[in-house]
Amino acid sequence: MKPRPTDTATLATRYRVTFPDVHRHLISVEMAVPAPEGPTLDLIMPIWTPGSYLVREYSRHVHEVEARGPQGPIPVYKISKNVWQMEIEGSPEQIELHYLVYGFDESVRTSYIDADRAFISPASLFMWADGRAHLPHIIDFVLPESWRRVSTALEREEGTETTYRAVDFDDLVDSPVMLGNQSVAEFSVRGVPHSLALSGHSEISLKALLPDLKRITETVLDMFGGAPYEHYTFLVHVSGDGFGGLEHHNSCALLLSRYALVSEDQYWRRWLSLACHEFFHVFNVKRIRPHTFSNFDYTQETYTRLLWVAEGITAYYDNLLVMRSGLITPRQLLDLFGEKIGRLMKAPGRRVQTLEDASFDAWIKFYRADEESANSTVSYYLKGSLVTWMLDFEIRRITGGLRSMDNVMRRLFRDYKGDDYSGVNRASFSDVVDAVAGESMQEFFDTYVRGTDEIDFERHLAPFGLRVVPGWKRAQGDGPPPGGQIGIDVRDEPGRAIVSRVRVGTPAAREGVYVGDEIIAINGHRAWTEEGLRERFMERESGQRIRITLARHGMLREVELVLAPWPADRYRVEPAESPSEEALGFLRGWLGEDLETLGIP
Repeated sequence: MKPRPTDTATLATRYRVTFPDVHRHLISVEMAVPAPEGPTLDLIMPIWTPGSYLVREYSRHVHEVEARGPQGPIPVYKISKNVWQMEIEGSPEQIELHYLVYGFDESVRTSYIDADRAFISPASLFMWADGRAHLPHIIDFVLPESWRRVSTALEREEGTETTYRAVDFDDLVDSPVMLGNQSVAEFSVRGVPHSLALSGHSEISLKALLPDLKRITETVLDMFGGAPYEHYTFLVHVSGDGFGGLEHHNSCALLLSRYALVSEDQYWRRWLSLACHEFFHVFNVKRIRPHTFSNFDYTQETYTRLLWVAEGITAYYDNLLVMRSGLITPRQLLDLFGEKIGRLMKAPGRRVQTLEDASFDAWIKFYRADEESANSTVSYYLKGSLVTWMLDFEIRRITGGLRSMDNVMRRLFRDYKGDDYSGVNRASFSDVVDAVAGESMQEFFDTYVRGTDEIDFERHLAPFGLRVVPGWKRAQGDGPPPGGQIGIDVRDEPGRAIVSRVRVGTPAAREGVYVGDEIIAINGHRAWTEEGLRERFMERESGQRIRITLARHGMLREVELVLAPWPADRYRVEPAESPSEEALGFLRGWLGEDLETLGIP
């Protein structure tokens, strides 16, 4: 019997990735596992990818799995939804596996291939050999003849053009790959190399994206005092529609709409916020991470009650740091916070689900929203960002403006110790906040994080000379629109108005209007669009009884109910009428010296 190799290089799992039929969106993977041990070998595929907390069942796109050993074909048996097993005879030097993966989901969480390009989310493509996840993984990409480039944060094998090495399977999963003829630009920030890869037909060029992206990168790195990586890669795909991003250890994947990016100023600001959000995750999540994220289990959910810290804090800083970069004004920043307040106030679930519970249940609720979600859940992104804003203000107020959430984040990052870092738990996070504030913040966390009390914006904003002004998008003068509402959202279908949401505590909920009902008429007057329905409501008065004719499961029925007043649906964050000098000092400490866009000289 030959002696078994012991060095990690010899035991590396190797993959050869080819693209046999781009029009069928197929990726071929040849996988070689050296020196397998034991009577069986299990090959396992992840069911989810870090950063996106939903079981995606990647194995459903795998087919034609075959294996070979020195003596010929080896039978492969599927023993669970994402595990393939083969029996090993003798002591073969290597087992080879081949399988195909279908990739046609244009997102940052899955793999996609067409005739022009490919994007690989490694969790959706690569299996690992049981017991070998901690060893190196080497990937050779064989490009179609017309493709020229591979863009990834993986380290390229010396002397090769398209072969890359991951230190272990975690490193591989955390390193998406863009292939094709993408444009690439290199730039340096604080002496550290960065690259931007742009794929997809777009009127927006690298030259247009680069200056703003560089400024954001500089601002984030300056906040933390430098880069925790040796190089960083932005992978940007522009498509017909879509919007999203996913963070990685030293890269991120971003998906944008080519049309909106060109034509809408507001969309450009969203893009800046998205880029900043995913880049900020280099620190918050990829280094400052929840304790359970220090050891991912790709075969089942990895739970934490701190997604509001991971995502909510990041969602607070994304627009704030874009403002600090000089790319939006303080007025625009406050408008964005006002929009967030409006979205939160439209979600009755804010009174039902705590931030910690929203974090824990992300796997079954946040990514699987339905018509009842707004009534029973709250977004840990949305409420988490607003709670972080109030926490920042509380720390600034308590310390007289000497410290802030910036100090909390820097201290958390200071505690990061590379691979030996065990992560943050609820207690250690609270301890750092208490230490920075100089007093216990237990009541704050009990109220807003572990409780469901309404956020007291008036109390927390007043010391900064700010106030929240509620209003209505269709206001008449200083008052609400005429008429009233019944508490439903409607989606338009050709010639039909379909109820898409019924809000708890409203006339529609009390009197039995259901999601899926088709609204036929109001008091006998036809209404078949959302706008037409609103007009019928505005023709009447709040408190007036109305008769709604609707169709449910093909049967007509009538429901009588009383119109309720229009709730506020627009919130603006405004300066107080006569802010004190102390309040202006706090406000300048947060927004900077230039407050002219707020009407403050």
